[in-house]
Amino acid sequence: MLAFSGHYLRWLTGRSALPAEAPYRSDHDHRSAVEALQQKLRTGRPPFSSRKLTAGHQARSVDSSDRGSILDLRPLCGILDFDGDDGTITVEPQVTVRQLLRATMADGWAPAVLPEFPEITVGGAIQGLAAESTCHRQGLFN
Repeated sequence: MLAFSGHYLRWLTGRSALPAEAPYRSDHDHRSAVEALQQKLRTGRPPFSSRKLTAGHQARSVDSSDRGSILDLRPLCGILDFDGDDGTITVEPQVTVRQLLRATMADGWAPAVLPEFPEITVGGAIQGLAAESTCHRQGLFN
């Protein structure tokens, strides 16, 4: 993370109809959400997919009725920890880049590399490498 502010970041965080800020979650709430997913893995039918249950950014639609179980990751949408001294933040995979910025900018921090779509989730950006958003000095979004 870099201490940074600028026009692009204000645009990302200052639009109308912003999603709710990502909630800070306790370790207990996080463990409960993870345990629910683990239970689904134990009892569901493979193969498993973590595709969104709502419209997403994928190029193809997925009919999961005959392809196993879908894991609902929507409950994993909180901020677990933010250290404003060194700019380290730990979030769950469904936090959006916009929510990440709102949480960090209050203390003057922002990620060194930002995906160009503010509504992409942190998990989606990491899994998909957010390849359109790389930096020759800072690398990939992570």
